[in-house]
Amino acid sequence: MPERPIAERVEVLERRVDLLETLPARMTALEVQIVHLRGEMQDGFSAVRRELRGEMHAIADRSEEHTSELQSH
Repeated sequence: MPERPIAERVEVLERRVDLLETLPARMTALEVQIVHLRGEMQDGFSAVRRELRGEMHAIADRSEEHTSELQSH
């Protein structure tokens, strides 16, 4: 494979450096997206936990009522 001319190699290197210079901004944008997703997931899981907790309390209350009814007969 023949070696490329120096001008072409320099051009390739400059393009790569240009791409690498955008990397910090791209990483920052990705970090912001991850933090946002994490917050949304925490909110979602908290809502599910609250809902389940409420359902478990309702089941426990119904069970206690049913037990009381059985004991009173």
